[in-house]
Amino acid sequence: MSVTHNTDLIRATAQASFWTAYEDTPDIMEGCFQRVESDSDQETYPGLAYAPRPREMTGGRDHRTVPATTFTITNAKWESTVDIGYELWKYGKIGAVQSMLASMGEKARMYPNRLMGNLMNAGDGTVGHDGQNFYSAAHVDPGARYTTSQDNDFTSAAATGTTPTVLEMYSALQTHRAAYDGFLDGDGDPVVPDENAMFVVLCSSANIQMARAVYKNDQITGPIANELKGVFKPVLNPFSDAAAEFFTCWTSGRRKPFIYQVADPVVLEDNIGGDSEFETKDISFGSFGYYNVGYGDWRYTCRHIFT
Repeated sequence: MSVTHNTDLIRATAQASFWTAYEDTPDIMEGCFQRVESDSDQETYPGLAYAPRPREMTGGRDHRTVPATTFTITNAKWESTVDIGYELWKYGKIGAVQSMLASMGEKARMYPNRLMGNLMNAGDGTVGHDGQNFYSAAHVDPGARYTTSQDNDFTSAAATGTTPTVLEMYSALQTHRAAYDGFLDGDGDPVVPDENAMFVVLCSSANIQMARAVYKNDQITGPIANELKGVFKPVLNPFSDAAAEFFTCWTSGRRKPFIYQVADPVVLEDNIGGDSEFETKDISFGSFGYYNVGYGDWRYTCRHIFT
């Protein structure tokens, strides 16, 4: 039985496996980021901190000077490349190629989520656009009329020190919900959350079960009715670096807590017919994307740590 080279089949298999897995992989940070198309190596985001509130017009207009905000996100090149040995592709071992390229597709789709997870993990020690850590108890917009500090970084006790009970998780989530209801802009006006919108709860494996229980249970304990049933989305965050920590994102606002800036979306490339195949008879497949992530508006996310 003769065996012929079939690089066309291998390429078609690789593309199909990669993109099927890519499209099937969920964005765990869905709703937490604003996607911005980029046409440069970096983008600078100039803007105004808030809009002045209306006032009664007596004697002419009140021309307000509103503090400006500026920050820059620099794109980065991200790649993942795998070699397919000569014997593997020559003899049409399609299953191995399908499995490898499907895994590459999943990881290419998930990687921006990992980058945003890293931003979350570092947010209590990384200064944001207002000069405070992104997760902080002392947010004040520089130069704003409203000068009372605001808090998106919370702590509460847990029975075990790391894993909360259902009631403790419920109380923590109510704290976050109250924070979103109360956040004000630099003029002292409400950000106005949508009461019909769900918020996302991103949990480590240590406390995801408690979040799921709050999501689905009719009652929290005894006669206490569950006001949070079905009003948020519990999501396992595999990129959390602290078992006792979780994050929430309010997803319905015009602004988002994170920015996903994309210059070149992910592609899958190969070197079939190139120098590598000529020299070694091996071929390679690689994903590539040119993008990055950055912090957005802190009012749309909260951090919580159990002690």
